[in-house]
Amino acid sequence: MKKRIFLILILIFNVNLFAADYDDDAAKVDFYVPGILANDALSQVNFLLCFLTNTNFGTFANAGPYKALIDEASCETADGSDAAAEAQAATGGSAATSTDTAAATVEEVTYSPGILNVTSDANGALTGKGWFDIVIDMGDNVIAPSTAYTQTVLTADKNDAAGRPYGNFTLIYEIKTNSAVNLGNQNLNPGTTILQGYLDINGTTIKYYEDGPFFTPRSIVADVANNKRDGYLLSNITKFSGNNFNTRDYYQARYKIYQDNAQEVYCQLFDNAVKYNSEGLALVPSTTTYANSTAFYNEIAAAFGNNPTAVLSTEGGTQGTITGEHCWSTDVVDATRQVYEYGTYLNSTGARYDLANTSLTLEANSTDNSGLTKSIHAHASYYGTHVNDTDKSNVTDSTVFRNQRNSSDTDTYNLRKNYYRVYQKSSATKALNQLAGVTFQWYSGHLKTHPTWKDKIGGSGLNWPTTGNCDATDRNCPEYSGTISVSGNTVTFTATHGMDWNAGIKPFELNTALTFTSAAWVEYMTNGSGWNENMYFYNPDSREQYRIPYSAFQSIGNALVKITSETKVDITSLEGKTFVCVERCLGATNLNSAIAEAFTKVDAEAAAATLNKTPYVDKGPYFKVTSYYDGNGNGDQDGGEASEGAGRYNNIGGVVEADLSSYTVTNGVLVGANADGGNIAWTSANATKLNSASYRDGIRKYSYKTKNPSYNVDNWTNRYGHSFRMNAVEDTNKNNIKCELDGNNSRGYTNRWRAVANDGVLLVDGNSYYCADKIRDGSVTSYTFELTKRPDYRVYNVTDSQITSISAPKSYEYEVPANGITYNFAGTNLAGKKYTLKFEGFGELHNFPGRVFNTCTGAVVGRYVDSWNQCYRFIPEFTLPAGAMLTDKTGSDNIKVRPLRGDEYLKKLTTLPNGRVYTKDLSDLPSANDLVAVSTSIGSKPTTGILNGGKASVIHGETVAMPSQ
Repeated sequence: MKKRIFLILILIFNVNLFAADYDDDAAKVDFYVPGILANDALSQVNFLLCFLTNTNFGTFANAGPYKALIDEASCETADGSDAAAEAQAATGGSAATSTDTAAATVEEVTYSPGILNVTSDANGALTGKGWFDIVIDMGDNVIAPSTAYTQTVLTADKNDAAGRPYGNFTLIYEIKTNSAVNLGNQNLNPGTTILQGYLDINGTTIKYYEDGPFFTPRSIVADVANNKRDGYLLSNITKFSGNNFNTRDYYQARYKIYQDNAQEVYCQLFDNAVKYNSEGLALVPSTTTYANSTAFYNEIAAAFGNNPTAVLSTEGGTQGTITGEHCWSTDVVDATRQVYEYGTYLNSTGARYDLANTSLTLEANSTDNSGLTKSIHAHASYYGTHVNDTDKSNVTDSTVFRNQRNSSDTDTYNLRKNYYRVYQKSSATKALNQLAGVTFQWYSGHLKTHPTWKDKIGGSGLNWPTTGNCDATDRNCPEYSGTISVSGNTVTFTATHGMDWNAGIKPFELNTALTFTSAAWVEYMTNGSGWNENMYFYNPDSREQYRIPYSAFQSIGNALVKITSETKVDITSLEGKTFVCVERCLGATNLNSAIAEAFTKVDAEAAAATLNKTPYVDKGPYFKVTSYYDGNGNGDQDGGEASEGAGRYNNIGGVVEADLSSYTVTNGVLVGANADGGNIAWTSANATKLNSASYRDGIRKYSYKTKNPSYNVDNWTNRYGHSFRMNAVEDTNKNNIKCELDGNNSRGYTNRWRAVANDGVLLVDGNSYYCADKIRDGSVTSYTFELTKRPDYRVYNVTDSQITSISAPKSYEYEVPANGITYNFAGTNLAGKKYTLKFEGFGELHNFPGRVFNTCTGAVVGRYVDSWNQCYRFIPEFTLPAGAMLTDKTGSDNIKVRPLRGDEYLKKLTTLPNGRVYTKDLSDLPSANDLVAVSTSIGSKPTTGILNGGKASVIHGETVAMPSQ
């Protein structure tokens, strides 16, 4: 397939129905090209086309008015970007604290309802009228609830042979405010038109015009009659400058565009620009013009350079491409591809495959709830339930919801507010020689400081660096990542990257890789007296924890490797059970104090910082006092025996029973010790602030400490993310987390560690300790308890009197083949590597390896970033090819896939191609004369006779109730 730059203008109202199998879905493949003026200048029409596309327009011809729910957020850009999910994918952390739950974020789906009525005439022409409830962002935190009035007339399908490459159709639209809008210095009255436009496609001519009071007119004309296509467009550019960038200058930039399908290039040439002035509720052209690129560049030059004093807002162009002439390759081979919808099919039959119990679309209306003045929509997925912040105050435990996705579902539902997420961890086993291609992220810092293992991992053993810096040359890092390979009877661990998350050092490539073999581990990682070291690592590709016992290195063919994965459970299923925690154990007083301090910083608009707070109680496998190692055993601190501050690792990795933190689930609440504040729950004051996205998002730039804030040794920091969490096991299983013994004492015990203050022995002899690594390594079933910052809701089925279960994502393994794979980044070769992908239903496959790509500059930023911005996209290392087979890791439902929808970022050419011809100019553009007051022409929204009893017939592209035939 060769990419065509006007792909967004494909006729979307094709009335032909597609079969639901792998082969026929080939006709549905569609990729959008962001970052190009010819596409992004059509941002508002793309928004409305997305709305109309997902109403399944052609299915309801002559059936009468019907209701559709559209995911407004996914239509706000024409691409399929999901900023929250992509930012999460670009967020890393230490293997010492990584869990699968780090990626478990509630999918934010905000549904906008619309009513459509589609009719056809004797000639087959379709006319669709639509009324959509949408929210317009007016800037400066002002939103305008509005209605979009649309009318679409489709007179002919696409037919290349007949000279209709995109069909013949016309879309006219108008957006009007529903209520008064306060803009600060002026107000908009209800019913104010804030946008009008039309899109006309007739044969090989495309015309588009759009205007409104808050931007300069947008317009495009294009001739697509042959392989050499050209056109002309108008685009908006705004310059923000002055104090706090409060001064705004508006420009209409004009461009000539050219596309040569034979050469596979698209070009755009700056023609001229006009400055617009703001007058009341309108932008009007001034007499200031810029005749060429040089003149306009000089006007906006303050936005360029190393210390810009202005910022530009553009529609698809970047600072480097909005002046001058630029060309891009339209060859799909050169493009960077991001797929956001795959077709998924059973490999055995080719039939479409989905999860058994997919997400729910719920609606609470005024008929079932007399106190409601408007409908409330909710989206419930495996990870939780999203309700708009503005609607949460109107949702109670007794609010009646109905399922909009299944027309035969007559049950009623309630939403029960919940701040808990609980994941049960369990283990499976594999042989070490079955781990070829597996990625490891290994924290080895504790070994490098351990008196027994420092030399073993260093020069006297595995020969990994234990001195020097954590950089590409010295390679002395506390943590490494790489890949496992298998050759015959040899298993090799090869570390290619180093990192130190606590020091802010993200993964970087080592100048020389570090390796060790299974045989080397057996030889060196033993003290010769029965103390053999195990290996623990995190697989960031599958989000699984691995425990490789020493015996697995000895017998690489035996299934001794434990792989721990997680399953979400409801806290009510744990009622009456008691749990114990070894380290990083939550305390109600501390966690509420920690988040309240972060709120205070948000209120003060304080800079990013590590706060002197922790959500955890002061218990864990560390010394709480300043200590020293009594090297000569005389019971006193001598000159050569250095003091180590409180917080130092206690040499065993566990705590005695008195220091275990105990919790009980009572009435669906996790209850801790009274001394620590009791219920693990937010105070009412903190819960109120957590209802606000401004607080939830605002605290993310701050960090907290993982131990008593007064400790300065190994006191790691964590960001205020989506939750506070801890790991625990049932009290009845605590004997299974007893630390390993060395003789009669817990391994690591010595009477040489003493308190500086009184020379007292700090460790207890005997079989006295409970170890945290027994929880991490899957030795026993364990639980991760999270207290989330975003209020969530459990879906309660009133009819069945039970919590509704939604299918968990399924894990599929993909082994990258040596051939037939398309990589997004030059020099990449992942052949033989295995990745665990998460299938979440509706064509969503997640957990691809990738890198952050700056779409504004074309630069590859790296695997991880500290903060996200609108120019960033997380681009997978590769795209699954059509027909790629994924292996079901927990069953036999192997699937094959086909990439259906996504984005392709074109490669910018460094040399302009020959043969460029621009023939269109400003006079060829359409004008405001063709704008129509659509709200008047189509009339008021129908309120009676709605199909499916007034419930939604379509939910964002999925027909849930077919019209009666």
